[in-house]
Formats: sequence, C-alpha cells, structure tokens
Amino acid sequence: MFTPNGRISEENVVDFEREIQFCVPEDYKKFLVDTNGGVLQNAMISPRRPGQLLIDCLFGLCEQSEFDLRFWLNEFTGDLPEKSLIIGSDAGGGFLLLCTEEDSAGIYYYDHSYLFSTSADEENTYLIYPSFAELHSALIK
Repeated sequence: MFTPNGRISEENVVDFEREIQFCVPEDYKKFLVDTNGGVLQNAMISPRRPGQLLIDCLFGLCEQSEFDLRFWLNEFTGDLPEKSLIIGSDAGGGFLLLCTEEDSAGIYYYDHSYLFSTSADEENTYLIYPSFAELHSALIK
C-alpha cells in the first residue's frame, strides 16, 4: 500500500533540478509530480544483491525534513556520487539512491549502516534496478 504526499507542479520539479544542477529522469519526475513521494506499507523488494529490502518511504519535496529530498541531499553531501539523490529509505536504515551519471545510472541501495554482512567501507552500494520505473513497478506489485 502506498500513501502519496500529494501532487506538486512540474515547475516545482524544474526549480529543484535547477537548484541541484542536474536533471532527474522523466519517470522519476512524473512520479514526483503525481505523488510527491509517500509512505509505503509492506513494500518488500528482492533484488539479487544485497537481499530482501522492506522499503518504507519515497521522498519528495516536503516541509518535513525526514521526507524531503533536499534534506537528505544536504545530510549526505560529500558522501554521494555526483548527480545522485537519496530518494527513499528502508526499514533497516538504508537508502535508495538515484544516480543519473551516464555510466552508472540506475537505482542503488546505499547500506550506510552496514545492515548486510556483505557491506563494508569498500562496498556498501548495490545496483538494484536500472531505472526508477522498474523500482516503482516492483514496489506496487
């Protein structure tokens, strides 16, 4: 089950892109305009690596900092690859990372709290879907 935060305008997203100095993929932009992120219940996904993930939130452009894309981008400035955003979280304290760099574009699981035994300083970010649309499809099954 998904409870959206509500709609925002495409202009809000374009202003955000200007602020972060890169464009987000069209599938993600449409999701933001239509829902502005939201809260998930029982949204289990099973990527090959790192393992099952219980996704609890997809962030948007919100007043509440814990649900806001800007907050998480500022919180992890310097830790994230360029042209990437933390777009959601899981119940274990990890994050969903949207990367737009051409060679590494996709949705990653960022295990910054080392929930999985395979995570270490050298490797704690796992490609889980090649696009936001594929993540979204897996979440709404």
